[in-house]
Amino acid sequence: QKVLLAACDTFRAGAVAQLEQWADRAEVDCFSPTEKTNGPSAVLYGALDKAIEEEYDVLLVDTSGRLSNNDALTAELVKMKKVIQKRMSTKFDEAIKRVPNLEVPHE
Repeated sequence: QKVLLAACDTFRAGAVAQLEQWADRAEVDCFSPTEKTNGPSAVLYGALDKAIEEEYDVLLVDTSGRLSNNDALTAELVKMKKVIQKRMSTKFDEAIKRVPNLEVPHE
């Protein structure tokens, strides 16, 4: 299977470098933050684009650890879920026309 890792842990120092090393060891690709995509949700959106365009079978998303009492970090997870739902809620038919993707849950 073709696997892509998304390095969305932009909070912990060294997290991206560590995930990139694991990706190299596992011989899979890793989508990492850039100057334009440096927040967790922006990295996720870029990784989703890459996964769709390059037809990856699996996208694994690495985020920073969360405590349920940290509202800011929990809000970031909610934002990331919305990014996934927005990006994956449409697909294209044979005529390259957007159609609803009913396989994506929208809770």
